[in-house]
Amino acid sequence: MNYPENQSLQIDALKVLIIEDDPDYTGLVRRILARSVQPEFEVTSALRLEDGLTFLSQGNIDVILLDMTLPDSSGIDTLRSVVSRKRDLPIVMLTGHSDEKLAIQALHEGAQDYLIKGDNEIALLARTIFYAVERKRAQVALQASDDRFRQMIEKNADPIIIIDRHFIVRFANPAVADLFGRHLDELIGTVFGFPIPRNEEHLEIEIIDHNGNVIVAEMRVVDINWEGRKAHLASLRDITEHKRMIAELEQTRQQELQMKDVFLSKVSHELRSPLSVIHQFTTLLLDGISGTVNGDQQDHLNIIFRNVKELTAMIDDLLQVARSEINDIFKVSRHNPENVRVVSERVILPELVGETLSMLRTIAAKNDVQLAADSPENLPAAHADPQRIRQVLNNLINNGIKYAPENSTVNIHSRIDPEDPGFIRVSVSDSGNGISAPDREKIFEYLYQSDTAIDDSRKGLGIGLYICREIVERHGGRIWVDSNSSTGSTFCFTIPVFSLETLLVPILTPEAISAENFGFITVEVFPDENRPLTNQDGKVLSEIWDILKYCVMPDLDLVLPRMGRLDNGEIFFIAAGSPPEGIKAMIRRINAQMRQCPRLGDSDLKPIITSASARFPECAVTGDNQDPAGCIINQLKTLITEKINKRSHTNE
Repeated sequence: MNYPENQSLQIDALKVLIIEDDPDYTGLVRRILARSVQPEFEVTSALRLEDGLTFLSQGNIDVILLDMTLPDSSGIDTLRSVVSRKRDLPIVMLTGHSDEKLAIQALHEGAQDYLIKGDNEIALLARTIFYAVERKRAQVALQASDDRFRQMIEKNADPIIIIDRHFIVRFANPAVADLFGRHLDELIGTVFGFPIPRNEEHLEIEIIDHNGNVIVAEMRVVDINWEGRKAHLASLRDITEHKRMIAELEQTRQQELQMKDVFLSKVSHELRSPLSVIHQFTTLLLDGISGTVNGDQQDHLNIIFRNVKELTAMIDDLLQVARSEINDIFKVSRHNPENVRVVSERVILPELVGETLSMLRTIAAKNDVQLAADSPENLPAAHADPQRIRQVLNNLINNGIKYAPENSTVNIHSRIDPEDPGFIRVSVSDSGNGISAPDREKIFEYLYQSDTAIDDSRKGLGIGLYICREIVERHGGRIWVDSNSSTGSTFCFTIPVFSLETLLVPILTPEAISAENFGFITVEVFPDENRPLTNQDGKVLSEIWDILKYCVMPDLDLVLPRMGRLDNGEIFFIAAGSPPEGIKAMIRRINAQMRQCPRLGDSDLKPIITSASARFPECAVTGDNQDPAGCIINQLKTLITEKINKRSHTNE
């Protein structure tokens, strides 16, 4: 018997031991193997398992043909007896038709293949033996490679943990015991209580050792095969000292900023004092209290008065940029725009515009300027940071008030962006003297001031529009200005529409849908008694949201953006693409992290965590029914609406 794919190989004769109590069958095997040319076979036979084990103890055997039913042994125990003696030898099981199920079990116990007696497969005996030998050699080589890999992990100075797909710790090196302050026996076989980051990304985790000390470790994870199955290799590095040094540097920086704030406050006070005097006496003169002034004098005094107000506004702008909180936004964005902190949530934009206008109507009234806003009733919610967008609106509307002529109106329009329906376009229009074309190209640059401004007294520091651009671009939007001398200026910016469809794209994969692994977790946080939320409550809710983001599994789960607070609490939602056991493990992680949250422990806010599985029968694609992903999204929308409405009605 020849093997075309192996004609170039010169293989030594394979020494076969057949343990078979039927001499006729043994003779048949000898005759078939004798016809093989490459490889050749040398056959030794034994009628009983005991005799076969004796031959094995003498060595010099390459492969075993093992009958499942022998005079002194039968069933799977026969294989186990041989494997316990010679684990490194390939074994081909010989079975009757009735034993086929048992033979398949034998493959899981260490056999390489099996042949059914009396079947046509006996004609493939030589090939079966040859392939069994080659598979065993590959298996032994792979095992040797795994052993070397295991030894490398054991000797590595960095803590390394192997976690299976069900988040169970399967292996850990001695460095892990040092890091966790626990014996490896206490760790292996337990649930890995930390989220797994994306492949090659890193995550900071907090470990509580046996003394109650908090250890901060940086974790990187790669996907590997471990003992023939997919698993995660987590490499840890203790960065506690590094974090401590960073915290000390940050504390020093904050102290320096605080000193600067004190200094600037004193300077501003010294600057404001003479300005207040100038403002006071100019007002006395303008009001005629100090005597009558003629027309030219009135014009001159108005110029003085206007410039005093502008100088006061400049001092306010300078202080705003220099103070610690705004300085972080401004200076960080100037040198590292990607670090501007934007925390987006579901925002009802007309409500945000209305809140901003209510704060600016007094200023507008003093300038004899009206404020008007409109938006369609069906305008969708935005996905934005309300504090940052309020800052943009405040700046643009303030500028509109400043440059609008008396008895005019600054209009604020909110619409779906006609160029991209995934965004909302907000425009702020005034009917002032406009902005020249060269200035329009540079007006959003840092500290830019126009040399051709129609009224030099209205120049600012060139900071406000720069900050607006940074905030809008960090949202993924854009900002621009349309202007001419006859119609005034219209500043426009865009922010994303809040879309569950877009948010869930990364986790609503075909694999998750086909495996029917999808569910929803709801975390309702409300006080024991019905009362309004305080600033301290707001800090607790923000910490809970951070905990939820920390506990989910990247690429599988998603903490939805905050939906906006109710009067006395907040509801958080998680879309979970994990299997049911993964969702249970996530809830355990959330509860464990919340128990370690001091602010939550000191408050009367009580989190209630519930979960529900997606109803896949409703998502079957039949006839005109919608696709499963769309059905799941609708289920989530319904859940969000029901939960929020229920709490809203309960608290009325």
